[in-house]
Amino acid sequence: MEAVRAGGEGLGPEDAAAGRRAEIEDVLREVAHPDVECLMFGPNRSFPLEAHGIEGFIEAWGDWLSPFDRWRMELEDVIESGDRVVTLVRQYAHPRGSRAEVANAGGAVWFMRDGRLSRVEFHLDRQAALRAGGVG
Repeated sequence: MEAVRAGGEGLGPEDAAAGRRAEIEDVLREVAHPDVECLMFGPNRSFPLEAHGIEGFIEAWGDWLSPFDRWRMELEDVIESGDRVVTLVRQYAHPRGSRAEVANAGGAVWFMRDGRLSRVEFHLDRQAALRAGGVG
């Protein structure tokens, strides 16, 4: 459980780019398998962005967040289901060049193996995250 919380906290556009990159790498090295898989799904699982390894995880986040000047997330719920943990989040972002804030109710599925993170799927569609986690 702590691995999930540590692996998913506060990675925003500026963090993925530089600011906290070393700190994030250190946390991921503590909680994740070196070959961790990271998948990001848009609406209706239409365009999975797939990355492998800790470096790939961080680069994928940088790509995913690149359209935004600011991004933040609020953790709303954590559901444990065997070797999976589903986190339900609300994301807020400001697209580059805009003052408008957009919000989304999404989720992630964290797959654990031997007490370490082996795979994570980020979903814009909360129901898709619940289904992937076997709880919806």
